[in-house]
Amino acid sequence: MSAGALTSISIKNFTAFEQLDLELSPGVNIFIGPNSTGKTHLLKLMYSICSSTRPKAKPPEEKLLAVFAPRGEIAKLIHRGSDSARVALAMDGQVLEFELHTDPTGHGEPMFERWGGLSVAHRESVYIPAKEMLANAPGFRSLYQRYDIDFEEVYFDILEAAYSPLRRTSPETMPEPLLTRLKETLGGHVIVEGETFYLRKGEWRLPFGLLAEGLRKLGLLWLLVWNDCLKPGTFLFWDEPEANLNPSLIGLVVEVILQLQRVGVQALLATHNYVVLKEFDLRCRKDDLVRYHSLYRDVLSGRIFCKSTDEYVSLDPNDIVDTYVQLYERDVVRDFREAGSLSDGPGRS
Repeated sequence: MSAGALTSISIKNFTAFEQLDLELSPGVNIFIGPNSTGKTHLLKLMYSICSSTRPKAKPPEEKLLAVFAPRGEIAKLIHRGSDSARVALAMDGQVLEFELHTDPTGHGEPMFERWGGLSVAHRESVYIPAKEMLANAPGFRSLYQRYDIDFEEVYFDILEAAYSPLRRTSPETMPEPLLTRLKETLGGHVIVEGETFYLRKGEWRLPFGLLAEGLRKLGLLWLLVWNDCLKPGTFLFWDEPEANLNPSLIGLVVEVILQLQRVGVQALLATHNYVVLKEFDLRCRKDDLVRYHSLYRDVLSGRIFCKSTDEYVSLDPNDIVDTYVQLYERDVVRDFREAGSLSDGPGRS
């Protein structure tokens, strides 16, 4: 269980959300829901607030702009039709709160107010975006710092984490067999020379640009564990961990996340994948703390709501499972039709 975990978040009129109140698990939180229900926005919002508490960090309003990249207009983060937004994130027994106001005169910059949570202890945060960045790493950081390029800052941040110096010995937070399985699946371990990432096995090395994208994701996970970016007391935000991964590898990723949770890393994930959900359901131990959050849009009002549960079987609505059930039913119907057409075919009198 994470010491000083995120325990709740309350949102009013921020981006797609009119009103949303969530109780978070100190272990693993899994967000599901159709496109445009705000899963990624939730992760980015919590990450922006957490990362802005670090020493010498950007103020929250600047971090929000950098992470959401609304082209310099922070007012675009306010829900359409509203003149203010309010967010409160509970962490370390304190509440970090801020409010955005549009300029009522129509001139000048929107107002950003922050209160509460100023003395909260900083805990390192890692945000893994859906798009893999290690293959595109050389030169990206200097380009991002020197020019106004249209990239969300999460891409810069994940490279900063990946470039952190590697340990000389195996981290105590991760069982050696699990790290060994990651290395065996990768076919080697990750090294950094200059700004280029390589997969190395003995004297042989392969630049990440020539490595399958799914394996690059495993390589990044190995790096973040080995260089202590993911250690007890840290937060892991991961958007679509299944992206570009063969389903046979998802179980390994889930096992790593569960182990990180067992040593005190709080994980918050967004997924569209049935295998991710089912692997968590099957691999969870009784003492694991996993909560599922199902975001959905009300048909009549258009508002986004969320239902949360600690039991996978109680997860509802679950459009991921519903879609797989529909596929299975269509498959069965097709098989029956084909069987019927065969029986009524050449042998008919």
